[in-house]
Amino acid sequence: CLVYGFVDNVPELLQASDFVVTKPGGAQTTECLYFKKPMLLIKSSGGQENYNISYFVKKGYARIFKTPRAIYKYFNNLDRNYTDIERMKNKLNKSDNKDAMKKLYDLAKDILKK
Repeated sequence: CLVYGFVDNVPELLQASDFVVTKPGGAQTTECLYFKKPMLLIKSSGGQENYNISYFVKKGYARIFKTPRAIYKYFNNLDRNYTDIERMKNKLNKSDNKDAMKKLYDLAKDILKK
C-alpha cells in the first residue's frame, strides 16, 4: 500500500492502483469512474459531494467512511475486506460509461458552434 500527497501523474497512478482513498469531489470521482477504480470515500465537505457519495455508494462503486477510525479499521482488515473491493470493481466493470467522455466532448463542440 502506497500513500501519496499531491501528485501530477494521476492517470498513471490510477491505472496502477487497486482502489483509491479520496474525498468525493467531482474531479476525483470522475477519474475513478473513468478508470473503474473502487473508491473509499472520506467525509465530505457538503454540497455536491454529498450527492456524489449517495450516487457512488448506491451504485456499489464506493464505500463511505465518516471517521478516521472507521477507515483505519477497514484497512486493518483489508485482507478480509478485499472481497468488498472486488465487488466494487465488478460493479464498475459492468457500468456503461465508455462513451461518456466522447458524449461530453461532442456536447461541448455543439455548444461552441452556436
